[in-house]
Amino acid sequence: MQWLIHIMEVVLLGLIGCLIHSLIKNIKADKHQGILELRVAPRTPYRPEGERYASHSESIKQLQLFWATQTLEMRLEGFKPELLRHPSLRTSLMNYLQGASNAVADHFECNQEQRLHLQSFLINKGLRFARIDATTEWLERLDHLVSYENTDIYNAGYEAASLWVAHRTPPKERSLLRSISNWGLVA
Repeated sequence: MQWLIHIMEVVLLGLIGCLIHSLIKNIKADKHQGILELRVAPRTPYRPEGERYASHSESIKQLQLFWATQTLEMRLEGFKPELLRHPSLRTSLMNYLQGASNAVADHFECNQEQRLHLQSFLINKGLRFARIDATTEWLERLDHLVSYENTDIYNAGYEAASLWVAHRTPPKERSLLRSISNWGLVA
């Protein structure tokens, strides 16, 4: 009976050898014909699901740090960040914050859902709205987003956040305090 088991083992090893030989032969034939050489480059690089979430988490972290540097500068200059909730500053501040969140979203290659999450997160944090108020006002504003993307205050927010994520230093010349002071939004 043992000799039968040994014969079956030898036959099995022979079959595995034949299978490996035929695979190698087919791969060489396909490569010779150019089948394996054809590669289609994806539009955007593939990132595993875990890496996408890590990059979204990093984008939120960088946005929080960016906003903290902006409010710190305001406090050091004697400007109370609570004044940003004033109705006359609301639209300008929303433009600046939208630019900043879009810069961070572009840097971390966020999808549209993550981009909207970053924008609403920064609006809630920046204007300290109640959750419902910020969401309602922000959703009403989504229709007008494209028209605000070329304003100076939007560009200042975009450039400031771009500098922040690239160099991790607070952008003095494009900061929110300098922007609202330069455009005469605050006396």
